[in-house]
Amino acid sequence: MAGELLCSGIMLSFISYGDLFRRMRRVTHDTFGPHASEQFQPLQQREAVRLASELLDDPDNWDEIVKRSTSSNILTATYGWPRLTDEHIPLVKRIHAHTARLSNACIPGTSMVDLFPILNYLPAWMAKWKQDAFDWHQRESEMFEGFNAGVAKKMAEGGGQYSFVTSLIETKNKNGLTNKEAAWLAGIMFSAGAETTTASVAAFLIAMIHYPEIMRKAQAQIDTVVGRDRVPTFADRPHLPYVRALVKELLRWRPAGPMGQFMSDGGVLLTKPISNRDPAIYPDAEEFRPERFLDETETLDISPPDMHSLGHSSFGFGRRFVITSFFKDMNLTGNI
Repeated sequence: MAGELLCSGIMLSFISYGDLFRRMRRVTHDTFGPHASEQFQPLQQREAVRLASELLDDPDNWDEIVKRSTSSNILTATYGWPRLTDEHIPLVKRIHAHTARLSNACIPGTSMVDLFPILNYLPAWMAKWKQDAFDWHQRESEMFEGFNAGVAKKMAEGGGQYSFVTSLIETKNKNGLTNKEAAWLAGIMFSAGAETTTASVAAFLIAMIHYPEIMRKAQAQIDTVVGRDRVPTFADRPHLPYVRALVKELLRWRPAGPMGQFMSDGGVLLTKPISNRDPAIYPDAEEFRPERFLDETETLDISPPDMHSLGHSSFGFGRRFVITSFFKDMNLTGNI
């Protein structure tokens, strides 16, 4: 339902491995890979400071503030837009509605066509759910292509800042993506990025409420390394091992995003909840404990075997590893 009907087979998250998948992944890596994503650190730093300030000024409205902040970060990186303000709240809601529609469609058993694939052969005039999916795809395509067209117009006028979409446009002949494919590729960057980062920040706030001793320990390290005369920067990250461990534990403890996917043989592959909760890998897995990612001196990072340097499986593995994970990791680190 989600991949074939709602996304018409051109959304990176649902594409089978092949030429289109490789081209989309390659061009995404060029902007959001581990080294390329560092160019967005000044943006993330500024937004983190604003987020903290706004939360202090209006803590009761924390949910909307976090959503707007995370959306602003990824929209600027994706489209080069200025920071979102209150007038952009309808757009933020539209973004999260888009992601919610896809997320719900990914839940195993939600759609009858996932359970009985033969239903997909019904013509649209006999299946209202199918026509509704086509109509939704057309509306979302118009939105995404409009966003990309706006960036192209600014580039033609000699304006606009570097973003993922400017890279897509500049390398169009090389990446070989159609306008629609490029638009949906950019769309998944901001829709999934905003939604998952918002969920992670919310999980962080919940964790700090339930584990205040961890909050105090992280704050003490920041005070020791950074002091109280300035805000932390990404240059401080190598000197904050407990904060790094806290981010890893947060992503393991409450991973954001879908927990699995339908396989071609009709089964469902679940990875995140199994590996991130495996007691053989993470003793007392339900406990929020950053120390599990540090050595006995709590100065050196450690990671369980087969969990790569991130220490968890929340971003997947191999070809399906989430390329924008480096951007999200920095974004979450800056916010914390």
